Amino acid sequence: MFVSSCSSMENKISLAMNVNALLTDLDNQYAAPEVDKISANLEINAGFAVYFTNTGCSSCETFSPIMDEYLIKSKALIYKFDESQDREALNELSEKYKDLFFKNGELSLPALAIVNNKEVEYVNRDSYMKTQNAFFNYMNSHYKVGNVSYTQGDVFNIDFINREFAYVYFDFSNQSLRELYKSKLEERVKSSKRKVIVSNYVEDGKLHLKLCGKSTKGRYSRLEFVVTSETNSETISKVL
Repeated sequence: MFVSSCSSMENKISLAMNVNALLTDLDNQYAAPEVDKISANLEINAGFAVYFTNTGCSSCETFSPIMDEYLIKSKALIYKFDESQDREALNELSEKYKDLFFKNGELSLPALAIVNNKEVEYVNRDSYMKTQNAFFNYMNSHYKVGNVSYTQGDVFNIDFINREFAYVYFDFSNQSLRELYKSKLEERVKSSKRKVIVSNYVEDGKLHLKLCGKSTKGRYSRLEFVVTSETNSETISKVL
């Protein structure tokens, strides 16, 4: 979590390590089975997936390389729960979101839940999870699994991260900013090809949109916009 907005070097280094860890998690790796992160992404209507598996289960082991390959190619945000390792997190997920993820009781593993706009649909295991071609074709034609992640704190407090990503931050408790995010950014954020980080960071009562990316000369540069009701789509496109 990013909880510091202090400018001291010690806190900057700590924050940089956390940001790098987050961005590494977003680069072709499964997200950790953290229910609070799932809650946060449900709050911002991010599109993501929850993958349920079990080490030692033969069906799970057969599907595992297919799922891993999809993660690499799609760069999607996918939370992975391994029943043999993440029992406590699974119990927490069940207690908090039983009606969302466990409507039909026990899951038949492996299972993949696709979450869009706070609604969950499971991929049919027998029809679409047996072969790579069947799974890829189905996922590519039916779902846009997002590349959006939620965190806390100001990512741009550090000045030595050379990574490409877009960053949106504002005070989630500010209803007018929440409505502005929904009307101006939400759909573009969810469909963006970039890694996108959405942060609940209180600064000045404004909605900020920043980009860290390479310039035409190969150097890293940053663009920043304050998004208002007057901000046009061309300006947003420069970042997303």
